[in-house]
Amino acid sequence: MTDNKPTTDVTKDWQATQGQKSGATRLRLFAALSWIVAIGGEIAGIVLFTSTSSTTETCRC
Repeated sequence: MTDNKPTTDVTKDWQATQGQKSGATRLRLFAALSWIVAIGGEIAGIVLFTSTSSTTETCRC
């Protein structure tokens, strides 16, 4: 009992609207900015951690 219907690719029939395209662009921009902020936060944390730990080890107050 097999179907002999021709398979159609639905992705060729579907086109994104302008609103969907702008929404996707806005989300991609938000993702890129969030990624940059996260990487910057990691770098700042590493720098602050290494500068704090090195000053407390050398200080014999």
